[in-house]
Amino acid sequence: MKWTIGALTRPRPGEAENGDSPVVLTSDRVTWIGIVDALGHGGGAAKVAALSMQNLESAPLEDGIESMMRVLHQGLAGTRGAAAILCRLEGDSIEGCGVGNVFFHCGPTRVPSVIGEGVLGVRLRRLRSFTSKLNRSDRIVLTSDGVAQNFSLSDFRDLSPNETCSEIIMRHGLAHDDATVVVVDAEGEVD
Repeated sequence: MKWTIGALTRPRPGEAENGDSPVVLTSDRVTWIGIVDALGHGGGAAKVAALSMQNLESAPLEDGIESMMRVLHQGLAGTRGAAAILCRLEGDSIEGCGVGNVFFHCGPTRVPSVIGEGVLGVRLRRLRSFTSKLNRSDRIVLTSDGVAQNFSLSDFRDLSPNETCSEIIMRHGLAHDDATVVVVDAEGEVD
């Protein structure tokens, strides 16, 4: 399967630094997408988001989803912590795991997802991962809690992933928080 990916993040209006970070990492076989949303906003949150990305970029991309979430949790110990969602895309499969106020949407295939409670780096209850097969017409949308969830994927179906990210943030981004959207379209046949 081929993936077309768009990602956009913006700081809270009036802030110069952003505590959200989109995640897009690839290896020969695996593509990782996600969002890290450090608690709060501004400079302190931006440092936590940057540390999260350093930890993820140095981790083996062939690892499983729960291993990568533990990399984040351990790497953020002693910080204010973060919410995060990560998804591992390989072939026509998705494996995902989220903790905190982050959101997962997929269509037209319905992917049952459960986001766990806790704060990475601070307290982590049981990780709850999900897996599913995807079809080549599927679209995945991940958002931070700086995006209102009152949108429908069908509202943006004719837009590219990058255009969809821009429209969602413009129409549904909340003024009191950083906002991040990652959009992935599944295309082509399974490799």
